[in-house]
Amino acid sequence: RAFDTARSVVEDFERWESAQRDEAAAREARRMLIRLPDAAASQAKGVRLHFKLPDGRVMTHGFQMSGSCFDISSKVSSLLHDKTTAYWITLTGPRGEPARLNRKRMNYDCTEDIKAFGFEAGKEYDAEVGQGRH
Repeated sequence: RAFDTARSVVEDFERWESAQRDEAAAREARRMLIRLPDAAASQAKGVRLHFKLPDGRVMTHGFQMSGSCFDISSKVSSLLHDKTTAYWITLTGPRGEPARLNRKRMNYDCTEDIKAFGFEAGKEYDAEVGQGRH
């Protein structure tokens, strides 16, 4: 009988200890979520481009202001089905406002940062992608 009682106490302790570990993990997960920036705050730090691709698809992607226009070209390249034909990008915007940016890019190795290129943080722009003869 004494062994049964001891076994019961040990089992109760193990359950309690397991519950404490689970609660500590849940607490840490909540702490991490609190530290994450919300989507609206993240959007204000970057720009969103609405790509209209040669095959008719429309894709949207966000870029940080610290990125370069090469990041934009790389994204376009990854979205194209035909990766062998040269392409260009016509950037306009911001959306819903008088256009302050209207540039056609054919330079794929551009290192200019997004802000210097003319984008404004928190705004959305159109990026029409052409391929073939221009």
